[in-house]
Amino acid sequence: SMVDEQSQLIGYCVYAKAKGYGGEFNLLVGLNADGTVKGISVISDSETVGIGKKVLTDSFLSKFNGKSEGVTLGSGDIVAVSGATVTSKAVTSCVNSVLDFYESTLKEADTDENNG
Repeated sequence: SMVDEQSQLIGYCVYAKAKGYGGEFNLLVGLNADGTVKGISVISDSETVGIGKKVLTDSFLSKFNGKSEGVTLGSGDIVAVSGATVTSKAVTSCVNSVLDFYESTLKEADTDENNG
């Protein structure tokens, strides 16, 4: 089916929870239409000021931008924030869960819609 400019799919926003060092935190992960990470926002957290909080800043979170399924902490430019490995791992697994969700659910739904 044809889609006009006004209703073209530009991406997805997925709300995700993860358990960090200081407890649960909530992220909003933005995905491009192709399933790559567009950006990550922190909705709420209880991480340690100065250490765990460093993970939840743009300088760390933006490293996921452009990534697709199967991101590994310690590979490429995604390196755990010093002293905050637990939170770094939590964010990474959170992003991977969202990317898996895209692959298993969103991508299929989108394809079905376009072919219907």
